[in-house]
Amino acid sequence: MMSAQLLLMITAVLLSAIVTLIGYWLRQVHREIKEAIKQLTAYIYELNKTVMMLETHINKGIEQGISNNKEKITELQDRIEKLEDE
Repeated sequence: MMSAQLLLMITAVLLSAIVTLIGYWLRQVHREIKEAIKQLTAYIYELNKTVMMLETHINKGIEQGISNNKEKITELQDRIEKLEDE
């Protein structure tokens, strides 16, 4: 009888220790996941800023290219008109 109670108390203590260890491990994992998400959020924010800057540069380059092409077309049309007049 005494040994059964002793065994029951030892089992309860061990089970309590296991539950405590699992809880501690889960808390640590939660902290690490929370930190990883925080870092990923900051990284995604920086990536979005970089993409926006690239889009701006690309759009400016396209606009400048279109403007240059319009000027060249205008020059070519003027040359063609001069040649036709001669």
